[in-house]
Amino acid sequence: MEERGRQGIVSGEQGPNMPNRAPDWLNQALRDLEQAEESRRAGRHEWAYFAAEQAAEKAVKALHLHVG
Repeated sequence: MEERGRQGIVSGEQGPNMPNRAPDWLNQALRDLEQAEESRRAGRHEWAYFAAEQAAEKAVKALHLHVG
């Protein structure tokens, strides 16, 4: 595999035959946010923080894939 091809896989570049995964990442971010809210209500603050951070990272990834 040529160098440019490997970089595309690592960087998340989408070719003409690759599906847009932004909606999947956004849906996962929303599920993580729900988990964060449930954990906060239950007093599991360390898990609430972790899930909220994961939600933010996945939402940013979704935005990056959507906008390019």
